[in-house]
Amino acid sequence: MINSTNIILRPLKKDDLALINSWRNNLENRILTQGFRGPVTMVVDAYWLDEILNNQDNKDIYFGIETNVSGKLSGIIQLNAIDYMSGVATCGILIGESEERGKGIGVEAVRGLLFYAYYVLNLRKIITYIVDFNESAFKVQRKVGKVHREGCLKAHYYYKGEYVDVYIQSFFKKDFECLKDEYSI
Repeated sequence: MINSTNIILRPLKKDDLALINSWRNNLENRILTQGFRGPVTMVVDAYWLDEILNNQDNKDIYFGIETNVSGKLSGIIQLNAIDYMSGVATCGILIGESEERGKGIGVEAVRGLLFYAYYVLNLRKIITYIVDFNESAFKVQRKVGKVHREGCLKAHYYYKGEYVDVYIQSFFKKDFECLKDEYSI
């Protein structure tokens, strides 16, 4: 587990399945995370969660975001496509309930994940993909710290009858040495 002032990043559990399924069936969540837009059955999510819980190749690592105040699961954050040789991975986050957004949980969770990526896994670069209308994601990244815009996938994602851009942004280890003092395992 990764601990900070207001949250804990912890392994996902089988008990999280129903809540995760409700988040993954929320169309707004799926659009913002560029996910599959059809319904997701409990059986499909049970299989997905079992795959995560039994993953042994360490190419994808998922954490539940739990708030210290309520002890309640508020979201999921993950590292995907981890390339240990090059020291890079992609990152994704979902704060599942809209009323939990805007409270700093996402910022703290991303910083905690960067701590883990940089100072536990020894990665050097974390990449994100943000659809151009997801202003809250851009705001979170600016609050996390130094973020680098690396590129744009033009007309990449279909939304409301048109194709919109997806921005590639990255965080580098050299910009986040302060995390060693903010987080603990």
